[in-house]
Amino acid sequence: MSWLGLVMVLVFGYLAFKVAAVLLKGLFWVLVIVGLYWFASALLGLPWIF
Repeated sequence: MSWLGLVMVLVFGYLAFKVAAVLLKGLFWVLVIVGLYWFASALLGLPWIF
């Protein structure tokens, strides 16, 4: 493997970890928002999503 291939593997590996972190953070915030709505809908008598 040439040095260019090694650099590309390192850069793409780093970017893959960054993308995975952003996706997990987005999933976390979706779960937080759904949980807050579930809690508020029970207290305020709001309709549930389903």
